[in-house]
Amino acid sequence: MTPTQDKAEATVKLVTEFRLLPGSETAFSAWLPRYVTALETSEGFFGRESTAPTPEDNAWTFTVLFNSLAAARAWQVSSSRAEVLAAIRPLLQEEGHSEVRLRNGNDHGASSVTEVILDRVQSGSEDAYREWSTRVQQAQAKFPGYQGGYTQRTSEDGLGWMTIMRFASVEDLQKWMRSPERAALVTKSSELVADSYQLQVDGSFPGWAPVDPDSGKAPPGWKFNMLVLLGLYPVVALEIAYLMSTMAGLQPALSGFIGNAISVVLVGSFITPYIARWMGWWLFPKPESAAPRVTWTGVALLLFLYAIEIALFWKIL
Repeated sequence: MTPTQDKAEATVKLVTEFRLLPGSETAFSAWLPRYVTALETSEGFFGRESTAPTPEDNAWTFTVLFNSLAAARAWQVSSSRAEVLAAIRPLLQEEGHSEVRLRNGNDHGASSVTEVILDRVQSGSEDAYREWSTRVQQAQAKFPGYQGGYTQRTSEDGLGWMTIMRFASVEDLQKWMRSPERAALVTKSSELVADSYQLQVDGSFPGWAPVDPDSGKAPPGWKFNMLVLLGLYPVVALEIAYLMSTMAGLQPALSGFIGNAISVVLVGSFITPYIARWMGWWLFPKPESAAPRVTWTGVALLLFLYAIEIALFWKIL
């Protein structure tokens, strides 16, 4: 077994939910940076994803990856975790905190849009960057249409970071991207970030998503988004590893356009259609009575494939 396979199989995922009391949202936002900082500075932290509440489910969900079972257990019994959780308990509903319980994915809708941001941090600014990133996520979570985000280190030296955020529509995303709040935060990052690269993926994926031959309906947006992420991540990772360095002399606007064009062509024309055909049993489960079991099976498979992708690029990036 190769070291890469060992790392993929050793990855452990914890899913934590927080169900807030009505009116506790502001206090929760103020507490969130403490929780994120404690997570990201814990030994063995591998990556995290957050999902904002929806009308159907009012829970904030955090999916955290650790590089070993021992690291996950160490986090669960750590004093830093106990301290931050004690601070949030007055804001939670009765039994409003649960952990290690995988729940069904949120339906983000066919019109959701994803923004991928790749940052290369100045050496020595890692801690300041983590604090700044937490403030950014705290601010964007207050904007209409925010559906969640994912942040992960992309290099072992701690200088490469990837952030993926989802909004309900392009309009919602643009409101955040053009907001004075974000502009102020970006200004503060000028001394922390050496290089930054952005890629926007329209969640509607016109022409990408198949339709059910029986009903003529498109698959749930959150399912298709998971497939796109499976195909998008290795493309973006390869661009980081090999393409960005070769285009270092170009203007950022031109290099960004080239990167976007390559990603869209590869993901839209080749990778996603193939993955969608392969996962057709999951996108359109038959019979409908088997849908819950099929859904869970597909989610588990994709999470496993995500872990393999991350492990494969762990040494490269």
